[in-house]
Amino acid sequence: MRKKYVYKVSTALVSLSLIASLLCGCSNKNVSVNNTNSKASIEENGVLLSAVTAQANTEDKDTDKEETVYVIADSNGKIDETVVSEWLKTNGYVGDIKDVANLDDLENVKGDENVKVGDDGNITWKSNGKDIYYRGNAKKEVPVTITPKYTLDGKEISAKDLKGKSGEVVIRYDYTNNLKNEVEIEGKKEEIYTPFVVLTGLLVDTDKFSDIEVTNGKLVSDGTHNIVIGYAIPNLSDNLKLENIKDKKVELDIPDYIEIKANVKDFELGDSMSLITTSLFDDINLENGDVKDLINDLDEASGKLSESSEKLVEGTGKLDDGVSELDGKMEEFADGTSDLKKGIKDYTGGVKKAKKGANKIVKGGKTLSKASKKINKGSKKLKNGVKTLKKGTSDLNTGAKSAKNGSKKLDDGAKDLRDGLKKLSTGSGALKSGIGLIDAGIDKLDGGFATLTANDKNLIDGSASISQGISGIKQYADGAKKYSDAIKQNKESLLSLYSQLSQAGMTEQAASILNLYGALYGDGTETNPGLTNVVDGLDNVASKVEMGYNGVKDAEGNFMKNEKGEYINVGFDSSLKNYVGGVESLSKGALELNDGMTKIVDGIDELDKGVTGAYTGSKTLKNGTKSLYDGLVELESGTAQVDSGVGTLYSGTQDLYKGTYSFNNGLGKFVSGIEAVDEGLGTISDNNKKLNSGARQIDNAAEKIKDAVSQLHEGTTSLDNGMIKFDEEGIQKLTDALKGSDGAYERLVETVKAGQNYQSFAGKTDNQKSQVKFIYKIKGI
Repeated sequence: MRKKYVYKVSTALVSLSLIASLLCGCSNKNVSVNNTNSKASIEENGVLLSAVTAQANTEDKDTDKEETVYVIADSNGKIDETVVSEWLKTNGYVGDIKDVANLDDLENVKGDENVKVGDDGNITWKSNGKDIYYRGNAKKEVPVTITPKYTLDGKEISAKDLKGKSGEVVIRYDYTNNLKNEVEIEGKKEEIYTPFVVLTGLLVDTDKFSDIEVTNGKLVSDGTHNIVIGYAIPNLSDNLKLENIKDKKVELDIPDYIEIKANVKDFELGDSMSLITTSLFDDINLENGDVKDLINDLDEASGKLSESSEKLVEGTGKLDDGVSELDGKMEEFADGTSDLKKGIKDYTGGVKKAKKGANKIVKGGKTLSKASKKINKGSKKLKNGVKTLKKGTSDLNTGAKSAKNGSKKLDDGAKDLRDGLKKLSTGSGALKSGIGLIDAGIDKLDGGFATLTANDKNLIDGSASISQGISGIKQYADGAKKYSDAIKQNKESLLSLYSQLSQAGMTEQAASILNLYGALYGDGTETNPGLTNVVDGLDNVASKVEMGYNGVKDAEGNFMKNEKGEYINVGFDSSLKNYVGGVESLSKGALELNDGMTKIVDGIDELDKGVTGAYTGSKTLKNGTKSLYDGLVELESGTAQVDSGVGTLYSGTQDLYKGTYSFNNGLGKFVSGIEAVDEGLGTISDNNKKLNSGARQIDNAAEKIKDAVSQLHEGTTSLDNGMIKFDEEGIQKLTDALKGSDGAYERLVETVKAGQNYQSFAGKTDNQKSQVKFIYKIKGI
């Protein structure tokens, strides 16, 4: 390891070729720049130096503290801000950690550890075992400053005035080392500058810059931008005093600037970023060596370089064979790129179709989701409807049985009505005869009391007829009342049956019941008004006739027959008043009876018509109830089947409900998945243009690769020759020259020590091992 780095550093100090070789690896990095002034953008713009920082190997895992100093300068080189970012490694330690940081505005950027600030930059952190990251602002001068200069067509110009101009532009960055130490070399006091290696990177737009030339640097292109990488070790020549080397044939030029020349149109330049570090010297171990060891190391390195050159020649031969084989396969490669181009075209067409199909699936999925919700709601309604149907069939069955019983009672009532009508007819005849006798008796009452006996006899005979008539009236009234009650009961049964049939949806049967109801009851306002009048009139007349009849009967008891068979008055005086009263009551009753009989006669006519219609209706109703009963038998059987089917249907609706619920949930996930697929297809479709463009670039690149293969073959030969030349003109001459230079090796040793001793910009404790690097940003134009 020691010999490797001695060789590396020694050649870096005296040979631009080796520095250039270190920088060649930078071309493989993709670089971007952000022209902002925030602290975050400073760190982001450090990406521009990712290539050179990787080559410089600036990270040291064995350090206790790593420090990065961000320097921000304007396009003229004036420093605006210096920010120091510290990474304090705790190695899991919990407790107080002492540190030094000569910074203002300390800020813990990642954790919540507390810090105590003391004098002279001494600080103490309360560690919880995690690494601590903090930052602050620095006011002291940085060890290396960069001064940019610009010329347009040979004349110096300011950055502000250069923007937008066209012509031949030269950009020069001069690096000044501000840090040096006094040391003793061969008994004399001399100054040694700390050996800072500066690597600068910047982007130049290929649309604006052409014919680019770089001094002390290298130009690398990524196809869109030209990346300029320059290098310098300011004041190192002063350390080594190369002017004292006796062999003047050894031309050593260690740069302290870089320069870029180009033809520019509408000048514009992004930020430049520089890495400044001494870390290249960290791994050189000088404690156990001396000047002779360094010389021996250089001699040994030269020998190894020669051996490596031989191996390189051998490898070049193998590379040439591989190149030849590659060249033979280029035609197949070109054909493959054509097939790839066609395949990509077919693929992009398929993507478009897939996207359209996905859109249709999404729409269909949403429609299906809505339909499933309707099915779900419908199954719930069907479930409730089935319950209602089941209850309705049960109520209909009960109502049908009631209708059957009611029709039987109606038929029996009709028979009783006919029988009562016959008796009424007989009673009404007797009643008419009795009324005639009453009328005759009343007329004779006015003829005188002398004929009272004879008239009383007739009255008595008439009263017997009246008694029979009253009995007939009562019998008829009872029959009429039974008939009326039967009609009312049957009317209610018919209405209940009609309502149940309508609710069950049996419209045809309900219509038949409604027609029968109309035939029997008309508009339903009154049930046979003639019959009602007859019943009411008979009750009234019978009551009054019976009252008069009782009065006559009381008077009759006062008369007896003598031995000759003639009536004699017994207790005439006492009973005469009763008799007279009875006659008067009978007279009044007769008058009212006469009026009632007129109504009865009229009522009987109407009753006769009503009875005839009722009897006919009862026959129709009887036939209807028979048909209804037969239908009810079938209905009962059908109801049982419906009830069984309802159970099956209800169970099915439960399964349907559960199934639609699961389906609806699954459909939601399906639609979400399709939408995600559609979104992904959209992204693929958007990238199709890039894919097609890439295919065309691959196709075009096939020829370029073929040309590059030839150039590679030529390059390997040049590389072999260059390595031999580097050994002869570089390492060997350097070794010989340094052997004859007074104090040169001592200066080299002191230079390496100065680089190793510079470990911190903001400060550190004596026990800390630290490392520092600078990121220097110059704002663009």
